[in-house]
Amino acid sequence: MRADKWLAKAGPSDVVKTVPESYQLGDKALYLAAFNRAARGVLARRPDADSGPATAVKVLASFDPKIDPAKVKLADTWTNDFAKRANLKYK
Repeated sequence: MRADKWLAKAGPSDVVKTVPESYQLGDKALYLAAFNRAARGVLARRPDADSGPATAVKVLASFDPKIDPAKVKLADTWTNDFAKRANLKYK
C-alpha cells in the first residue's frame, strides 16, 4: 500500500531513480512514457477499490475460453478487507 501511494504521487524523475536500470531496457524516456500511459491510471484509482477482482476475471476470460465471468462468484473468492485496512494505516 505504501508503494502504491508513493507511485501515485511520484514524479517521473522519482520513478526513474527508483526503478532498476534493467527494467528500463536502456531507454528511460520510453520507460517513462509507457509508465505514464499504462500505469498512472491504474495507480490513480482508490487503493481500496473493489474493481480489481472483477477486472482480473475479465482479463483472464479474454484469453481463456474456459472462464465464464458470469459464473465466477467473486463474493465467494475475494474480500478487500486487507486492502481497506492497509489503506487506513498508510494515509
